[in-house]
Amino acid sequence: MNSLYIFKKDKLVQTNYLIDPCVRPEKTFQSDVIKVLKNYYPEYIIFPFSPYVRRGEESSRPDIALVHKNQSHWYLGEIETYGHDLFRHVIPQITCLKKGTISIGRERTLQKQLNITRKQAELLIKCIPREVVVISNFYDPKWKLHIEQCGCSFMCVYHYKKPGCSEEIFLPFGKLKNSLKSLCFGEVNAIDNLITFHTNLPQRSSLNVTTHVGTSKWLLSFEGNKTCFIKQKGIIEFRHKTVVQMFEDCSGNILIKDPQIESGS
Repeated sequence: MNSLYIFKKDKLVQTNYLIDPCVRPEKTFQSDVIKVLKNYYPEYIIFPFSPYVRRGEESSRPDIALVHKNQSHWYLGEIETYGHDLFRHVIPQITCLKKGTISIGRERTLQKQLNITRKQAELLIKCIPREVVVISNFYDPKWKLHIEQCGCSFMCVYHYKKPGCSEEIFLPFGKLKNSLKSLCFGEVNAIDNLITFHTNLPQRSSLNVTTHVGTSKWLLSFEGNKTCFIKQKGIIEFRHKTVVQMFEDCSGNILIKDPQIESGS
């Protein structure tokens, strides 16, 4: 795809030409990407975000963050111009971003951009599902294949402009993919074998729930804005008074996790 065309009097007329992706300055492209994605994904808050993400002795820095407005999940965005080497540069970076830990001290940027408290920013970093998306200025099926094999999303934003004309056209391609969304937090009552979540869920009598010990059926009861999950059989697998987190995966399955168990502490 090198040009955009329109129909004019039943004929295809060339309107704009694709800017060479290998000569597009990355900083300029980054600014364009933020503007484009804010319109393409209005349900996300998108802003520059470049903390160090460390994985062992390796470190990498993303370019932007995309945080869903309900803070159920978020992305670190890596903006790459097409001239970069896929295997030496892109793959090592996104692997580190995907599996690494964000350095302490970057909560303030999240506080300011999302208008949240420091505690909420720390919670976002520590507990809310985080994905990685690569945004390039040219579509290459090889890039898409290997980036998605790393468990990351791949998008591209084409930039078109006609020589001697100030009008620019940006064409986004691809979509964000996420495997897990945080729904809410709840408190365990091991004495009564239940968990209370302060949220409104669709009315149903029971639900299959997956925890760290497996999948089982839980009964549901509703009272105001509270939803109680009562384990139907067996002893509840969480400690009394523990705060647990409910998730929904991409297939609609419900998971309940203890953040302390997940973090290994």
